[in-house]
Amino acid sequence: MNRRRTSRLRAGQLAFRAALSLGVLALLAIATITGWPDQALSPQAQALLTPPTEPADADNGAVLLEGLLAPTGSDPLAFGSARIERLRQHFSNPRTRDMPYFPADLPADALQPASLTPAARQLCDPLDSACIDSWFAQSIDIELWADRDAELFTRLDRMMALPRFQTPTIPSALAPPPDFSLLDAILRLRLAAATLTLQQQKNADEACALLARQVLFLRRLLAETPTSLAQKQLASSQLRVHYLTLGEWAARWPKMLAAQTVVLTPLLQDLSPAELDLRPAMQTDTREVAYGIDALDLAPLALSPRLELASSVTAFALFKRNTTLNALAAYLDTLDAALAAPLDERARQAHAARQAFLAGPARANAPGQWLYNPVGRLLLSVTATSPRPYLDRLIDTQAAVRMVMLQHELAATETDDDAAIAARIKAHPLAMLSDNRVIRFDAPTHRLVWSLASARAAGANPPTYDIQLVR
Repeated sequence: MNRRRTSRLRAGQLAFRAALSLGVLALLAIATITGWPDQALSPQAQALLTPPTEPADADNGAVLLEGLLAPTGSDPLAFGSARIERLRQHFSNPRTRDMPYFPADLPADALQPASLTPAARQLCDPLDSACIDSWFAQSIDIELWADRDAELFTRLDRMMALPRFQTPTIPSALAPPPDFSLLDAILRLRLAAATLTLQQQKNADEACALLARQVLFLRRLLAETPTSLAQKQLASSQLRVHYLTLGEWAARWPKMLAAQTVVLTPLLQDLSPAELDLRPAMQTDTREVAYGIDALDLAPLALSPRLELASSVTAFALFKRNTTLNALAAYLDTLDAALAAPLDERARQAHAARQAFLAGPARANAPGQWLYNPVGRLLLSVTATSPRPYLDRLIDTQAAVRMVMLQHELAATETDDDAAIAARIKAHPLAMLSDNRVIRFDAPTHRLVWSLASARAAGANPPTYDIQLVR
């Protein structure tokens, strides 16, 4: 009996000591977490939180985009400026800046192209296939839509004539992103309508001049700085649409297009370094993430409104605001360096920079630091935008431009010898693009073919762009 009692006493003492030790360790951990101070905000992080200089509204196409649906007879630029000013006031007012923003309803007499975007979706997409024949089959609908939305076309011309297109910066994660869907729909519909005028041989001068205006506008959007990923993506996608359509035009109506050399030659230029530069867009995207991190408030996550002290301790323990922002700013610096590398190296270096970030400052279970700033690390891991898809789309856009350049150059040689054409394309500097990808010649169809860089996951049979060579 005594031995059993002694064994139980010893077991109880050991359990008590173990529990006491665990309790002390837990208290020490809590004290360490809550007492481990946040970092001072780095100059790079402070710069990230400082909004860029706002462009003037008067010569900014992005302001007119906001006013595209202004009532007939009113100034769409002034209308857009008033809507953007309302947005600015909402997020500069201490009483409303932490609330979601809802755009003002359009006036009853505003333009109402409610069916424009769905109509554009009904059109054949040049990014999927050749579209001229499909557009011919839809000619009645396209002409009806174009007549109905003629006022929007006029406003698009004014927008394209303005010297800048810079989306106003609102320093809040709650600010709604710019909506480019209407602009995308207008550009697509107008391109299809211009194609019909070529088919009817009404006015090749007007059709080619229209395409040239839209292409030069889109290339300016692609090179604009500051810019955003959304703007870069719109410009890149629409440029592919326009160049692939131009390639179709040249193959279908070679003599008609040959007479448009003066108008079309400025388009036959490779993408510039500014057009291929993703850094300004990544800076804008990262700045928006920084706004969200800076405004994060963990207090509402408390179990009870009465636990204000517990909320403060939890927030301080789990989330180090400055530490998180400093890591984000440092990542942007690393990404900037990677995206400044030669084009062939950008995707690899940017991917390596992101992987290092996810394995370091953005790793939630980092050894020895899992108790420090876990919320911040989690935020960084889910908001670290990968530049790779955007780089691939830019390469696809460059390929579309170069295919049309090659088509134009080969048309001037007046040769149908497939072996000679294949040899010339294989050795041509325009045919070799980033990441060892090439534009190839398919002799049976007499076409230039490009396998999309943005479809890496497709394996051995990725989707392609192709352009018929002029015979």
